[in-house]
Amino acid sequence: MHVKSLKLAGAVLLAASLLLGTGCRSHEQRATSETVKVEHVAVELEGQPDPWWDPRPPKRRTDGVPAQAPAQETRAPAVTAGRGSVSAAYPTGDPRTSAILIEKFFPTTVNAGAPFDYEIRVTNLTSLDLDNVQIWDSVPNNFRLISADPSVTSSDAGTLHWLLGSMGPREVRTIKVRGSAPAEGKIQACAKVSYDTSLCNEILVVKPALTLAVTTIPEALICDNIPIKYTVCNTGTGPATNVVVTETLPEGLTVNGAREVRFTAPALAAGQCQDFTVMAKAAKTGAFSFAGNAAAEGDLKATAEAARTTVRQAVLAVDIECPGRTFLGRNTTFKVTAENKGDGVAAGASLVVPVPAGSEFVSATGGGTLQGGNVVWNLGNFAPGARVSGEIVVRASSAQSLTARATLTGTCATAVNDQCQTNIEGIPAMLLDGYDDPDPIELGQTVTYTLTVTNQGSADLTNVRFRSFLDEGNTMEFVSATGATPDGPATGQARGLEITFPAVTRIAPGATATYRITVRAVRAGQVSFRAESVSNEITRPLIKVETTNFYE
Repeated sequence: MHVKSLKLAGAVLLAASLLLGTGCRSHEQRATSETVKVEHVAVELEGQPDPWWDPRPPKRRTDGVPAQAPAQETRAPAVTAGRGSVSAAYPTGDPRTSAILIEKFFPTTVNAGAPFDYEIRVTNLTSLDLDNVQIWDSVPNNFRLISADPSVTSSDAGTLHWLLGSMGPREVRTIKVRGSAPAEGKIQACAKVSYDTSLCNEILVVKPALTLAVTTIPEALICDNIPIKYTVCNTGTGPATNVVVTETLPEGLTVNGAREVRFTAPALAAGQCQDFTVMAKAAKTGAFSFAGNAAAEGDLKATAEAARTTVRQAVLAVDIECPGRTFLGRNTTFKVTAENKGDGVAAGASLVVPVPAGSEFVSATGGGTLQGGNVVWNLGNFAPGARVSGEIVVRASSAQSLTARATLTGTCATAVNDQCQTNIEGIPAMLLDGYDDPDPIELGQTVTYTLTVTNQGSADLTNVRFRSFLDEGNTMEFVSATGATPDGPATGQARGLEITFPAVTRIAPGATATYRITVRAVRAGQVSFRAESVSNEITRPLIKVETTNFYE
């Protein structure tokens, strides 16, 4: 900072004779009132000059005639009978163009040895500060100082010195002095003033400074956008220009597919901050930390304290168990288990098991409910380590293979599936029944034996084989043999007493195969016609014997 100073030195003498005023300019007013104390007042330069100041050389007034009242309000102490005043404006002598005004108020006559008071009033006439204001008042040897307010700065060689320091615009200071004169005669005291005025200019010296802060959320799921906010501030006193914020994100964290982050701000005023926010994506789970750097012109630099976030992920697992087999007609129970093996929450998790085709829903446990054709468990926010189990009970409509499937889903988690199969098996059962028609029968006539093989179980009968036998003893004679089976019409073949038919591939539960064998009665008596049937499932032959009465 460069300061150009202009010093206007007062070193100008103001002589004030306290008795006759030789060599001093004075004003007097005669009245009868007591001496009035001078207070700090401001002197206005605008308009008329201070009423106690007349730029012309003053005439001492000692005739007791009151001075003419001033046109403006009096701001200095009144001069009464027996008191006088002198004043001078410096440096021009005209208060309107001067910087400082000195006024002295004093008694015109005092008694030897008796204390008396006089005052010096100093006024800054300008609208500027005056610095280093000093007053000197030289007094003769016949004067004894008793007190001063303010106290004298120094008193050497008959000179009273006051260092008043700085005075503000229009400021008034008053010095009150008390003293005495030991001997008769005249006391002449002269005052002088000095001051400094400065012409100053200011150059503001500023210093910008950067700070950088990085904030983020403490944790996120792997599918979440992770907000990262960079806040760069100018904490200094001047502008920061061409501010650049950069960051290289850790491996596994990207913004728009890149790890590099860069922002610019053309300028930051003192105290100004600017935020930059990005949305990062994580490619893996784990803890991540990132900081960032800021730089600006003037080699300004700042590094942020590291911010940290933890990326978590829900890892779902599902298992469904099927029984090895279930007999048709019985309920089949599937057990399903869902588990979160990860470290993140799977929000809105749901476990779904469709009712297997070919079966009907019976019941579910563990909170599962039938919704349409699915059994659903709503798991809500499926926490890490959570595990739930339930059962679904169905009944198959036929012997078959049932497939049960389970699907577990949740927000920000990979859906998982599992399935199992169970066999629904029927119970094989075979019925062989028949009758003869007519019975009894006359010799020479024919009788038909009708035999029916029925699958009365819940499983198929396969490779069903049927045969019949004529009565021994030549009591009957084979005529014909036909059949109606699931495979179609069948014809029996007689070989001796045995009559055989082609094997039937399959007889479903509830289905039948019917055989009709016709014979002629040859010999009277009670004769027996025997039939039997077996299959792959029923290996022990079912035997049916029909007795017919042959007569003559």
